[in-house]
Amino acid sequence: MLHAAASLMLADDTSLALKWMAGLYAFALASRLLGSTGLFFLLFVCAFTLPKGYEQKKEEVDQAAAMLLSKAKELSAVAVAKLGELRKARDSRDVSETVHKTPPRHL
Repeated sequence: MLHAAASLMLADDTSLALKWMAGLYAFALASRLLGSTGLFFLLFVCAFTLPKGYEQKKEEVDQAAAMLLSKAKELSAVAVAKLGELRKARDSRDVSETVHKTPPRHL
């Protein structure tokens, strides 16, 4: 548990950090739209109604969750690949700028 918290704070795992960023953004957006009282009321209602709904529609919910999880993993892989490409492009640009930079002329 402590290792996971340290990994998150240091952003060792990019996909985990992106998931937390998305979750915190969604929480902030919901809090802004509903207000703190409305958000906590919604969380309270969901805490007592969602388990009963899951018991009644377990198969459908599991199928939808599996599909959602696979799509999220696919999008996460695309995002991580794009970040890697951007890092490589930035690093190569930094290297090319330092290599092609002309030294200052002294008079």
